[in-house]
Amino acid sequence: MSLDGRNLALRVLVAIIGIPLILFLLLAGTWGVVALATVLSCLGAIEWADMTGLRKTPVLYALAVIGTIALVVVGYIQRANLWSATVAAITVLAFIGTLVSRWKEHGVVRPLGATIAGVVYVGFFALMIPIRRLQDGDALLVSLLFMIWACDTVAYFGGSLLGRHPLAPSISPKKSFEGAIFGFFGSIAGGIVGWLVFQPKTFIIAEFAFLGAAIGIVGQVGDLAESAVKRETGIKDSSRLLPGHGGILDRFDSLLFALPAVWFWLQTRAMLWGLVITPSF
Repeated sequence: MSLDGRNLALRVLVAIIGIPLILFLLLAGTWGVVALATVLSCLGAIEWADMTGLRKTPVLYALAVIGTIALVVVGYIQRANLWSATVAAITVLAFIGTLVSRWKEHGVVRPLGATIAGVVYVGFFALMIPIRRLQDGDALLVSLLFMIWACDTVAYFGGSLLGRHPLAPSISPKKSFEGAIFGFFGSIAGGIVGWLVFQPKTFIIAEFAFLGAAIGIVGQVGDLAESAVKRETGIKDSSRLLPGHGGILDRFDSLLFALPAVWFWLQTRAMLWGLVITPSF
């Protein structure tokens, strides 16, 4: 078997095992999504530390991992004020840790920024917990994955067949405007399919279509953002954890941008129309 054929086989095998497992955890209840968020946060934080060089500074490396776990705990407790307090505490500790461990090296700003940005960025996995706890939160999360997977798949095939104009050649040379447009409409289709599968009482189909349009943009921006970090740090994949797919941050980069977008949409929706979504434990 050729290298490309073997790589494709590994990608398919990982997808066959991983997708049902993720769907099971999201649909299993609070414990399932807490377990998923914890694992993704820990592994994602380790990958981020490797990508940005934080592993060279044990204090900052530990802070990045512990900080993301703390945000998962805050997500479980479900207190918005604790989230901001946790981020503030991590920022102060990162300042102290950077000054203590690196003051002689005249390199403070970059590791400090990498620590704070990493905790907040990877910590977005924790938003799965409060979203899942909402009424129809399981339908929303699984439909969100439908949107992202549809966007990625349709963008790939659309770009491969009709891609002519590079989208961001300095960041990701293979991506095209044509592929991005296909992905945008693929995400909308994924949202509609998600609504038709679950038919949630809390949301109407137009909302899922609108959300699909938003994710079709935000998710692809997340993909490009992670590619930009990898290009700056000179690595191809965030890790080799998932054969044929790269690492956690490679596979879930779109989700990390999509989750805060969904949370913002839910809060705005509740504020503008007074639509209170009650927790469902």
